[in-house]
Amino acid sequence: MFIVRLMSVALLSVVLAGPVNAHSNHGVAAPISETQVSERAEAVKQQLISSKQVAESWKNVKNGSISQQDAQGGKLWVVKYDNPQATDPANKSLYVFIDELGNIITANYTGKL
Repeated sequence: MFIVRLMSVALLSVVLAGPVNAHSNHGVAAPISETQVSERAEAVKQQLISSKQVAESWKNVKNGSISQQDAQGGKLWVVKYDNPQATDPANKSLYVFIDELGNIITANYTGKL
């Protein structure tokens, strides 16, 4: 009797495991649009300001220029913000790098990965 119960539990576990583990969206994710890139880069800039990693003067900087570049893993979006109020010439431009799927790669003042 023990073996029958054990087999029943095992069979039931296998049958129910399929629906529990099933999920949609097995396809390749679509690349993000330029509008989405702009929104994500703006969110990164605001986070950098909030965490005091960049100066408060970056709040006044809007509409970064958007371009794409080829990278080792595919295409990257690069959003460049220019801050004329920056006191340090090395910190006048802020670059935000985003992969083609919308993942934030990095942000820096150099424009290099």
